[in-house]
Amino acid sequence: MGDKTPTQPMKPEYLRAKSELLDQLREFFHGRGFAEVVTPIESREVIPERHIELFKFDGAKGDWLAAGPMPTRGAGGEAACLSPFAEPRAEIGGEGNGDGHAGLHPARQGKNGPAASQSPFSSSVYLQASPEMAMKQLLCRGSGPIFQFAKAFRAEERGPLHSPEFTMLEWYRPGHDMAAGVDLLDELIQATLSPVPCKRTSYRDAIMEHAGCDPFDAAAVQEVAAGLIDGTVNDTDELLDEFLNVLLATRVEPHLGAELPEIVYHYPASQSALAQTAIDDHGHAVAERFELYYRGVELANGYHELTDAAVLRRRLIEANQGRTADGREPLPLPEEMLALMESPGLPPCAGVALGFDRLLMQKVGAESIDEVL
Repeated sequence: MGDKTPTQPMKPEYLRAKSELLDQLREFFHGRGFAEVVTPIESREVIPERHIELFKFDGAKGDWLAAGPMPTRGAGGEAACLSPFAEPRAEIGGEGNGDGHAGLHPARQGKNGPAASQSPFSSSVYLQASPEMAMKQLLCRGSGPIFQFAKAFRAEERGPLHSPEFTMLEWYRPGHDMAAGVDLLDELIQATLSPVPCKRTSYRDAIMEHAGCDPFDAAAVQEVAAGLIDGTVNDTDELLDEFLNVLLATRVEPHLGAELPEIVYHYPASQSALAQTAIDDHGHAVAERFELYYRGVELANGYHELTDAAVLRRRLIEANQGRTADGREPLPLPEEMLALMESPGLPPCAGVALGFDRLLMQKVGAESIDEVL
């Protein structure tokens, strides 16, 4: 098992600020009729995303490993372990909870109840990159507006803004569309980070202002992106999105939220992920998706949530096809969530995932996420 990079002890003032921020956020949601929920951090099903790697339990090694290709390799060429846990787990069947299994349990509950004879480790179990799948199941069952401070896990390298384990604040409000979702996010930021309203900018305007091209004009995008990425934009949305993502990361994001928190909305429809699509004022197909930036750092992303299970299934299959094309392992679909979306159905809603640790970094002036974990 590879070593986990140690974090520095949190400064006392950061610890107090963290506690105060948690209280502020809970007060914000409770005052608006939300219920706080807690959902499992592990499951045999996930919501596949093309570029996000998950931790998967390896029964043979008795440890959590990345589900896809690892960013680093061990001395013998084997994939290096990026387990988020500081210490190795006890061997299966060793000392643990008194039931023959040690430490953290992969979920043993199936649709038909607990597996009586099957080992809980006999099939793949994944640490969740987001509580979205479980929270949407609650919404389908009539939970009403809900929020959660969830531990999330991603098999990615450490950096000033990234950790394999982090805290995500996620919420959903039935009855909200994208505009209402943006308004609620703006209210939350005014209550916790900046007392003035957020700047609101369409994706098209952000790209045009900072990259100098219309993101819906493939030829213009290719001309500006020349030299930044190899390839030629053709009629496929996939390659155009690659060019746009490079422009966004290199030319646009560093300027977003420079003075005020800034919400960018109406991404291209090809980048809709789990969001609904619409036609904007310029006649372009767009995703009802929005992201919050402050001082060049992405803090949150939100959707007017897609409620059509058949369309979502197609998108998730496409995400797995993309993973396969990239040499990554395809991931199991969220069949239970999809079944509930079909009946009784996911209510129309807006949802937002916010990086709690990044928000805290902005409040206290920390330079690395490790300072606030």
